[in-house]
Amino acid sequence: MTYWILPLSALAGVGLGLRYRAVAVAAASLMVPVVVVVLAVLRGWSPWATAALGGAALISLQAGYLVGIALDGERPK
Repeated sequence: MTYWILPLSALAGVGLGLRYRAVAVAAASLMVPVVVVVLAVLRGWSPWATAALGGAALISLQAGYLVGIALDGERPK
């Protein structure tokens, strides 16, 4: 499987969290399943593997976003 998508989505989440872009993380949350499904079709994964990796990638993105917010601190925007 393609596990590189998990740290990549976490890094994207941290980057979005550092900038407090709630709309951007919402758009990224819509794009992650699309990317995972395209990879699944190209590589012939089962639907369960696709759902598991898609869910893990979304969790990784959201966790990275929260870490980015925590690292950014209390700076006024």
